[in-house]
Amino acid sequence: MARKNTRRNTIDVKRRRDPGIRKIGRMYIIMGIIYVVFIAFNMIVENLVYVNTRDQYDVSLESVNRVAVLRKEFSKINQNVLVLASVEVESEKQALLNQIENSMITLGEEEQIFLESVKDRSENATRRFKHVMYALDVYENKIDDIKDRLLTMDSKEAVDIYVQELNPLWMIANEMLGAVTEITSREAAMSRVKIAMNHGAAQISLVIMVIILIIMLVVFGNRQVKTLIEVQNQTRELNEASARLTKSRKKLLDSAMTNILTGMKNRYALDESLSQLINNAQFNIAVFDVDNFRNINDMYGYEVGDEYLSTIAERLKEEYSEYAEMFNITGNEFCMIFYEHVSDVQAQQLAEQIRLGIGQPTMVAGSLVLQAPVSASLYHYLPSDNLDVNTLLMRMDSALHAAKRDGGNRMYQIQ
Repeated sequence: MARKNTRRNTIDVKRRRDPGIRKIGRMYIIMGIIYVVFIAFNMIVENLVYVNTRDQYDVSLESVNRVAVLRKEFSKINQNVLVLASVEVESEKQALLNQIENSMITLGEEEQIFLESVKDRSENATRRFKHVMYALDVYENKIDDIKDRLLTMDSKEAVDIYVQELNPLWMIANEMLGAVTEITSREAAMSRVKIAMNHGAAQISLVIMVIILIIMLVVFGNRQVKTLIEVQNQTRELNEASARLTKSRKKLLDSAMTNILTGMKNRYALDESLSQLINNAQFNIAVFDVDNFRNINDMYGYEVGDEYLSTIAERLKEEYSEYAEMFNITGNEFCMIFYEHVSDVQAQQLAEQIRLGIGQPTMVAGSLVLQAPVSASLYHYLPSDNLDVNTLLMRMDSALHAAKRDGGNRMYQIQ
């Protein structure tokens, strides 16, 4: 036992005295120290740059928020002026005038806060906003000039004054505020890009250092590097498999949300779209149904009926896809949710145009021309209506069936 212990101690002493082993140990220590120092330096630099760019981004974001508050307050003033021009009771006029004056005070305070938020930061935004302030002052001065007359004149004369004198000034100032919003938003976006670029540069530096470290480790430990490569390959294969699985799931979801015959979104997709809109936005929605479509199937067969619907769907997608999101709810029933840029009047005109377009003569089966009248219902939905998806669609169906009961070939608008 004593001999074995003596021999083991002798081997340990030789290992400690072996210059090669000591050199390898020192190399690993140096590599570790360099790596730690580099990481610490990289983190310090990244933090300093991040703090600087984050401050710029915070200023830009604050500017965007302030402009939004200004636009909201300015729109409130204009709305109250329009209401003031339309009411007849003097007490109501005086109350509205007091609200307008209070909003003007708030607007002035917000203007000063905005100027302070972009001071010495965004010369372009400051210059543009001074133009906005001038336009707002002109609008406010015009209100001061005519407010006494607005209290005494009738609503028709007041509306004429608003349209001729106030509304053009409001539109100019509002457009200028929109330009300031665009500038501040762009500056905020640029700040985000800077943050991302700085973060990316730091990450690239870290990656480079890791690569260097791996190369050095290859010199002193080929087996460990091979193991790392195998792990990376396995990870890549798993990522590729995950990507394929995600793609397959997406294809499955798309097929579940699409009408196979017409290529339009189906009822499930309609429910999902309405669920996102119904509590957050106002929108116009229309439902169209081909009258007596069953007669076409009975007379010419289902294949002709399917081709007829498919042809109508292609025509709708080609002519109206820029105005509305389209759905094929059932075989001969279509739904349109008009986009935000479509006004209420335009939506009503388009709905009637679509209804007549569906009912146009359509050639199918090479030479057969089919034509059927179409009934429709139109609804301008407001969040204050407080409906769920099923109730909304039930109202649309009820109006649609009422149109059919009254002879079809017409559109009823839900009030």
